[in-house]
Amino acid sequence: MTDFLKTPQTPERPVKTALIGDAPDAVLHLLTSRDIELVRLPVNEKLSGIVRTHADANVFHAGNGVFFCDEAMVPVFEPLQPRELHLCTVAGGYPTDCALNAAWLDSVVFAHKTALHEELQRFFLLHKITLQPVKQGYARCSVCPVGKNAMLTDDSGIYQAAIRCGLDVLLLEKGDIRLNGHPYGFIGGASAMIAPDKVAFFGDLSAHRNCAEIKAFLQKHEMIYVDIPGFPLTDVGGIVAIR
Repeated sequence: MTDFLKTPQTPERPVKTALIGDAPDAVLHLLTSRDIELVRLPVNEKLSGIVRTHADANVFHAGNGVFFCDEAMVPVFEPLQPRELHLCTVAGGYPTDCALNAAWLDSVVFAHKTALHEELQRFFLLHKITLQPVKQGYARCSVCPVGKNAMLTDDSGIYQAAIRCGLDVLLLEKGDIRLNGHPYGFIGGASAMIAPDKVAFFGDLSAHRNCAEIKAFLQKHEMIYVDIPGFPLTDVGGIVAIR
């Protein structure tokens, strides 16, 4: 099959298939009701805590059917018929659990360079994709792309790095996002672009203290959003868009 997305984190067309980890029924319904087929990922027992079930910790889609994933994820890929599958062990606690946790907008990737898996670093170098190193290991978790040249982030280090790269960035206050076992979650794990002009939030956006600023930023970039009214904004580890 050749219909893989070229730019999965900033999809060039509406997402039709995506990987997702353990997520509440409300989040699953939000996506499936928009004709997105969801493929559930297994638990990575080599990881600790909630990230064992998070898609953004266990799989990176580099576009066009090229995937980097932990060995525990292999069973889900047989029916997906990937063009390339690179096995990259993701294990332990922070920051070794960030080996595949990279936020990718257009020609720049934000990631913790020391923690990022060397195979993924080689891929970016080969394809002339700029790797912008940041201190935050959970870079993908901390970024919600808003098109190819803008983002929401709740990490000040990523904010500064993105500004230096010429991106338009809205820095959010931390909090108001649920993550089991932690005081709060991350905006990237609680959202995803599901079309070139649409962002899905995994909960009620109005409950976030920066809701007004987020809505204005989305409008500025001609982006619409869908959310789950009355449901807590929840970090589920995002999705990995496939097709």
